[in-house]
Amino acid sequence: METYLNTIRSALIDYLPEKPQDQRHILYDSMVYMLQTKSKCIRPLLVCAVSEYLNEPIEKTLALGCALEYVHTYSLIHDDLPAMDNDDWRRGQEACHIAFGEDVAILSGDCLQIYAIECLATQLIKHYDAKRIVSVIVEFSKALGLYGMAGGQHLDLFFSNCDVKPDQPVFESINQLKTGALLSLPFSLPALLLNTSKTEAQLLKKIGIHFGFLFQAADDILDVIGTKESLGKTPQKDIKQHKATVVDLLGLDQAKVYAKEQQEQCLALIAQLKEGSSELLEQLLSVVYRPIC
Repeated sequence: METYLNTIRSALIDYLPEKPQDQRHILYDSMVYMLQTKSKCIRPLLVCAVSEYLNEPIEKTLALGCALEYVHTYSLIHDDLPAMDNDDWRRGQEACHIAFGEDVAILSGDCLQIYAIECLATQLIKHYDAKRIVSVIVEFSKALGLYGMAGGQHLDLFFSNCDVKPDQPVFESINQLKTGALLSLPFSLPALLLNTSKTEAQLLKKIGIHFGFLFQAADDILDVIGTKESLGKTPQKDIKQHKATVVDLLGLDQAKVYAKEQQEQCLALIAQLKEGSSELLEQLLSVVYRPIC
């Protein structure tokens, strides 16, 4: 995992355009500032794990992981803005808008979002057929928009300001959009890029769905039991902002049971993979689940 992390963190900066020599260097610096934070790089590591399972060299699919991390980082920059979740801290340091100002933070997120697409287009073409790359970009884009992350974030904000709270099916559908869409892509995109069998692609997609549910549940639980030091951001923000969370829906004890069920579902599905297991996938499950067990 450490070897992969070092490769990912180097590529995240290498794939960015050249640093401008005029005042736009501030915007470039803000992106690098966020990309070099103490991120676990879960999404690119998942791409590495799935690529490893599919016997594809990581160097060929690395752009997928970097594109996902660009988008995830952009979403965090915008989430922290006063109009959204309004947090001054992210990953143990000042949020982008605190360090660079709201105007720079908004533009930094905008740049990272479009560089994700540029990264897919310019890097994957070195190794894969253009038609497959177009299919990857289409699925990638769908997961970010109205029927993906942005739409899910809107629903999350809507129910935060609404007297009616969603039931479990609605709650899970929101999380599948807000968080799960981006966490499913490390499973589905390598399969699409490599044109794997329909059965194998569906199995990987199922693992991604349950991984997304686990990730969101863990995040909700840690917001209650975590500290600023352990989280790298302000704890108990969900409670103060009346967010619809798995803890709010089920209570803390049952939320932990729910997370355990999602972890077990992931392990059961991983066991169905043709090789019978994936060590890196299991390690990443542990990274997400261990802090709340």
